[in-house]
Amino acid sequence: MRTTVVLHRYSVLAAIVLAPIFWVHADNYVWDFNNASDPATSYALPGSHHFQVNNVPANYTTEWKVAVWTEICESETWWNIYTETDPGGDPTVTPELTRDFKRREFRIYATIRSAPNQIENQIVWYLNIEAPDMMLTHPTTAPDPVQLDTPFTVQTKVRNFSQHFTASAGPDADQEAHFFLDEKFIGSVSYDDVPPGYDNALDIESPPMVVHKIGTHTIRVVCDATDQVDEVVDFGEMYNDTYLNILVKTLVPDVVGVRLGEARKALRDAGVELGDITKTADDSIPHNQVVDQNPDAGVEVGLDPAVDITINIKPCKIDVLQPAENAEWQIGSTQTITWDRFEACREKVRIELWQDDQFVATIDRRTKNDEALEWLINANDVTPGDGYFVRIYLGKKYSDSPGTFSLVAP
Repeated sequence: MRTTVVLHRYSVLAAIVLAPIFWVHADNYVWDFNNASDPATSYALPGSHHFQVNNVPANYTTEWKVAVWTEICESETWWNIYTETDPGGDPTVTPELTRDFKRREFRIYATIRSAPNQIENQIVWYLNIEAPDMMLTHPTTAPDPVQLDTPFTVQTKVRNFSQHFTASAGPDADQEAHFFLDEKFIGSVSYDDVPPGYDNALDIESPPMVVHKIGTHTIRVVCDATDQVDEVVDFGEMYNDTYLNILVKTLVPDVVGVRLGEARKALRDAGVELGDITKTADDSIPHNQVVDQNPDAGVEVGLDPAVDITINIKPCKIDVLQPAENAEWQIGSTQTITWDRFEACREKVRIELWQDDQFVATIDRRTKNDEALEWLINANDVTPGDGYFVRIYLGKKYSDSPGTFSLVAP
């Protein structure tokens, strides 16, 4: 049944008296400008509601203002959420306001002005909306705590909240609770017929969720009520949108003694990030092997889940073997310069001849680092004598032959 309420001096009084007893589904509210401006309370279902004022003189201005009631920290407040002005001028045009009101309790002000600072008349409607006022409470996870890569669900309770408003008997069938994990939509669950009152709660369980990364994660649950989710005003929705933060932990795997690539995979499979890599050099330990880690294996981590490791890197090093100490090589002959490479960083080396700490000649500017070079000892480059040695460069680093050797005349 739809009823049109015409508010004037006597009907206003009747509305005030009967409002606590009868809930009237009304979607039209008319005020006669010539009558008294007593407040009136009306009850309606969610949707568009039409307010209008009759008999406004020409050139008068009608100012509309809509305010919503809320309670924050036990302090009752009316917040202005909407204003508009109907300029006067044509007495045949009725000032009116139509708004889709979805919250629970509103004030609608109609102020008639003949000049900017001159109020000729004013009325205030109190509009109470009949609709469920859904509230979510006590979200929990099962199992608790949540395990990495293991399905879990979220349980919550939905109530038709009635602490500050008279709980509505309005429709609440075929409603849904929506679940999000780290802002990603997971799914929705339907619910029906939530009775009014805080103690009458329905248990809701989410679809299965899975966390693939350790650390802090956010779960969000949003419920609706007859598709009339409240408008967000100033402080936002306090009841039908709730959050739950969870901390997912794991045990640090043991990566000491394995190569770097294997360590990366083991950490990744455990959901742990690879942190800082420190290098050390030890000839007794295989190259690229993890020799230490922090945190240690078996430690439970959740926040800042990174493991720092130390790996062994053999230095860029060459040991010159030939010419041997005290060797005698004949000028004009071909001799083999040999060396050992230990995980050398470069594939090319430079080989020089020195005598008594003085550069003599370049034997090869750029040769393969393959541990051997055939050297034709050119008489134009050298003279017979003692105190010679061979120097092999790896970039700026170098190694010298053991001791000194002699070059002798043919």
